[in-house]
Amino acid sequence: MSKKWLVVLCLCVCKIINAQDPQFSQYYAAPLILNPAMTGATPCDRVGANARTQWTGLPKAFNTISIYGDINFSSLHSGFGILALHDDIGTARFSSNELSLFYSYLVPMSKHFNVRMGIQGTYVSRSIDYSQLVFEDQFTGTSVTQQNTMDPVSEHTRTSYGDFSAGILFFSEKTYWIGASLHHLNEPNQSFYTGTSVLPMKLTIHGGYHISFFDDHGLHKVTDKSIHITPTFLYKSEEKFDQLDFGIYLLKTQILLGVWYRGIFFKEDEGIRNSDAMVIQAGFKSNDLSFIYSYDITTSSLGLGNTLGSHEISLTYEFCTNWPKRKGNYKRLPCPDFLKSQKYEHKNTGF
Repeated sequence: MSKKWLVVLCLCVCKIINAQDPQFSQYYAAPLILNPAMTGATPCDRVGANARTQWTGLPKAFNTISIYGDINFSSLHSGFGILALHDDIGTARFSSNELSLFYSYLVPMSKHFNVRMGIQGTYVSRSIDYSQLVFEDQFTGTSVTQQNTMDPVSEHTRTSYGDFSAGILFFSEKTYWIGASLHHLNEPNQSFYTGTSVLPMKLTIHGGYHISFFDDHGLHKVTDKSIHITPTFLYKSEEKFDQLDFGIYLLKTQILLGVWYRGIFFKEDEGIRNSDAMVIQAGFKSNDLSFIYSYDITTSSLGLGNTLGSHEISLTYEFCTNWPKRKGNYKRLPCPDFLKSQKYEHKNTGF
């Protein structure tokens, strides 16, 4: 076995054992995946798509695609959402298809402090293509035969299960937010075979602080000329695996720039430093449609020369309609996005 294929095999095993869930570097462009409490967290409604190709320099790179939509039902202090996700992992094309439904509820605690809670129910179907693998009965000692394997493992190609998650979000409209979510609350059995392979519960903690610099006239209000700087962090822990993302976004009118680091640089596991990537991001908005691209520069021992990094894009479209009927002031999250004002106004929605 060549060194390159050995690396791929190790990566596939690590992906399945330690990183059960697909991840996006643009985590605030994938809000429903980040935290169910972010469902319906925009003034109107939105649809979005995310696509990620990880480690393009290795054979059979990891590919993840998701599409989602959510609505803000402010008259009920509620949000409703739906998400579909497809994930391909490694040489054997280990695939996962997920369909999730979301609900969130907003509790305005005071003029400047709000709580949002959310739940998520997911149906997961997973499959594996054993024709891409070589089994012992296909190896003659000097070559590989083309006949199908008789290994009984190859008969177990699919599994499915239900999964449940929940999250909470505390935020002030103009400055800060901090949230937490627990995924896989029921710790479902994901085994393809007899026996049990539990999907462990995952804890996510995320937050940030929004800072606005005003226009040249010194007006203390947010305008199209304002500059916004938003430091953020994301911590994830799942059994023995943990990861920290922290960085900063800069937003001005229709332009978004970001840079952050993924890893816990002071932590080592069996002599291997916990460092994954440096991420750079750029995006723009035209009317209600936004586009963001990011690139992960590998900083782990795999090396950028071997992986060639990871690419990710996201599209988000926000729109207002006459349904559902909205009323009152919307409690807007100060998360990094293309802000033109702290309050949306739309003649048809009552803002």
